[in-house]
Amino acid sequence: MNILLNSILSLTAQAQQGNFYITNVTGLGVADIRTSSFLYSGRDGGLVTDQFLGFRNINISGKIGSLERPQHQTDREAMVNALPVGTKFPCLITLFDGSQFTIDVNLANLTVDFEPGGYQSDFLIQLTAGDPLFYSTDGGDEHTAHITRVAQGGYVTPYILPVSWASGSSPTIVTNTGSALYYPVITLNDAAINPSITNQATGETFSLNISTVAGDEVIIDMLNHTVTLNGSDIIGNKTDDSSWWGLVVGDNGIVLDSDSSGDTVTADIVWRNGVRGI
Repeated sequence: MNILLNSILSLTAQAQQGNFYITNVTGLGVADIRTSSFLYSGRDGGLVTDQFLGFRNINISGKIGSLERPQHQTDREAMVNALPVGTKFPCLITLFDGSQFTIDVNLANLTVDFEPGGYQSDFLIQLTAGDPLFYSTDGGDEHTAHITRVAQGGYVTPYILPVSWASGSSPTIVTNTGSALYYPVITLNDAAINPSITNQATGETFSLNISTVAGDEVIIDMLNHTVTLNGSDIIGNKTDDSSWWGLVVGDNGIVLDSDSSGDTVTADIVWRNGVRGI
């Protein structure tokens, strides 16, 4: 196993392959589970209502070792300088089979203690992540799909010969190859009257009461529950029956629609393939 922190500091579990040697890692399984529950009044038992994943805490312990004291001191300083306080940074984990996963973390604590002799230091890096998922980098960290409006096929009646038969189109299939629900970011571009975007896998729709023109950009962040038009907040234009939907594991049929057949709106959806543990 190798762990790359902040794209700078490389730690390895392979002996004799680096000056930063990992002896133990915790926090790579499922993050802590938050449970809402209560006891029944006047009778046995209770009820578990909701369960969600909480923060992820990752602890990496190991040794800094080198053959010369000056190099050892340089390595100690490099570790401290590579791990900023108050700044989120990437953690890239490469497993023994070569598969890679990434997660954004903050430094929670760093301990670097000298051993007698001055040639080695024991270190403990404690990291915390607000997002409990790891993301596979297979095929790239972020994945995108371009969505166009679904067109109905057939012909208009009454008709005049020869009949002009228009071809239809199908929903765009977005595949979440991870093992967890993921809330994507969706960008709507150009002209639309009351656009909506639906995930057929969940049956949920997100709609806006708004008219946009060519060149406009609407960004819908399904995780953070924000909607902007050209950078300005338009959360008030969200319809009351809209849902902040996510991509389920597997195939998701995405349908983009609006009120006018002449609308030129398209959408770009961005997602990551997340896993609960590695």
